[in-house]
Amino acid sequence: MYWCMRTTIRLDDELLASTKQLALQTGRTLTAVIEDALREVLARHKNQQEKTWIRLTTVTGKGLLPGVDLDAAASLFPALRPGSSSTGPTRHFAQPPEEPEGVSGQRLHH
Repeated sequence: MYWCMRTTIRLDDELLASTKQLALQTGRTLTAVIEDALREVLARHKNQQEKTWIRLTTVTGKGLLPGVDLDAAASLFPALRPGSSSTGPTRHFAQPPEEPEGVSGQRLHH
């Protein structure tokens, strides 16, 4: 069974008027519109809490390989192909090194 709790809240006059107008336009009660809005905010908040963090590894180097243009993604593919003669010597890719003790990488929300 669905139980309702009666409560009193104070709303900004313009917000209340807009909410009442939306209720009229959509054929719903004021309570239903407010409940839906609260559910949406609570769901959005829950989704933000569930995001995971990604650790980015920063490495030093001598800049871009010849022929690589970061504004043209297609130019990256030949540079990543091992043994490609268009980008110079063969590049071997390995796992990123472990972080030194006491050093932490940047974290981005994903």
